[in-house]
Amino acid sequence: MKVDITDLGFVKHAHLDLDKDLTILCGPNNTGKTYVAYAIYGLMKFRSHLPKSKKISNELKSLLEKGQIELDILDLLLKNNETYLNAIGDSYVSQIHKVFASDEKAFSKTKIGIEIGNIEDLKRKILAEEISQEIGIRNSVSVKIFKKSESQKITCLLIEKDDKEVSDKQAVPTSILLDFLADRIFSILIDFIFPKTYIAPAERIAINIFSKELSLKRNVLVDKLLELKEVGKDDDPFDLVKRRATRYPLPIRDSLETSEDLINFKKNTSDFAHFADEIEKEILKGQVLISKDGEVQYKPDKAKSLKLPIHLSASVVKSLSNLVIYFRHLAAKGDFIIIDEPELNLHPDNQVVIAKVIIKIVNRGFKVLISTHSDYIIREINNLIMMNNNPHFINKYNYSNEITINHERVGAILFHYEKRKCTNLEVTKTGFEVETIDKVINDLNNRAEDLFFNLESQ
Repeated sequence: MKVDITDLGFVKHAHLDLDKDLTILCGPNNTGKTYVAYAIYGLMKFRSHLPKSKKISNELKSLLEKGQIELDILDLLLKNNETYLNAIGDSYVSQIHKVFASDEKAFSKTKIGIEIGNIEDLKRKILAEEISQEIGIRNSVSVKIFKKSESQKITCLLIEKDDKEVSDKQAVPTSILLDFLADRIFSILIDFIFPKTYIAPAERIAINIFSKELSLKRNVLVDKLLELKEVGKDDDPFDLVKRRATRYPLPIRDSLETSEDLINFKKNTSDFAHFADEIEKEILKGQVLISKDGEVQYKPDKAKSLKLPIHLSASVVKSLSNLVIYFRHLAAKGDFIIIDEPELNLHPDNQVVIAKVIIKIVNRGFKVLISTHSDYIIREINNLIMMNNNPHFINKYNYSNEITINHERVGAILFHYEKRKCTNLEVTKTGFEVETIDKVINDLNNRAEDLFFNLESQ
């Protein structure tokens, strides 16, 4: 999928090719990187105001007569895709202020264009997926929607149960049936374009420490009870709840909800828990645990009988514990992962390690978008790109093939402060250059050399 963003906060224009397996946002502070990351997250999660698909509705009209129909997913997605994808973009922009917990006027000029992008990649997703859902229309009638693996067709089967009140298909309210089914099928199709998305925002440290105090549910209920004593009869309590529930941007709200529900997530074990183990072993030097009360704890390797509450643990644990929990309990193949500043509170050696982990994640079927200021992360990613076709150096530096990556799978975008625009950087077999970082490093080196040789000559 390709996304064009225009007039989003500070950003005048940005083009993201999300068909790339790894997308890197870089550039100075206050240039809009987090805005773009949040906008992409909101787009991936957007489901509440999807436009109607006339084509799907027309295809469904024969269901009541035939009792069963087949819909070609790829055909539905590709025909008139520009029309409905633009409609999705327009509909999302009308709601984007909710993603940022902001006033509508702040995004009055924002535009978002969407293209499907890589058709072969889309086809692979469709063929790999299995679907089985049953939708109850009335007590006596339901529709089963299913798709087998290696098929690109969805089957809709009308099921009538033994009920004397409904004796034939004509008893089904046609307009409601068609609208409901069309919306459900369109939502299924959109899932092939917008994958399940997880975000680790830069605010994750505060969320991990203060999740209970910042809990949306608790804040809404407590604030509502306290303020209802003071509000007049003309005040709408539902408006109060709405204002309280939307005071944080969507990534923060979702992260808080995840943190509040850790007891339930703890019951699940992901197929990718080994990434959690690796982060713990290589960086955290201990285990991240979830207590019976749903609290995050840390057990150091050097004091295994000790279980520290998250607020007493090291900053690196606070920074990465949410990623550990995600990979241990929530991760699924094909997820889209957004990490804002993966280097947060990491020493340079661990920044190099997290760069390797990111490439491993990408090579296991995830798509990843990161926003970073770290020269260490960028340099190591460049090393892993250069090693892709150099097995000699893979062995020399004790690396493995699972942490190398082809340059064509990587996209990099540089955000500019003065120009208020984004440049898509060229990624070659030697990687990519970030001029705003390289300039600072070169200036530091030049000053250091000048000072050093001046001192030596005295």
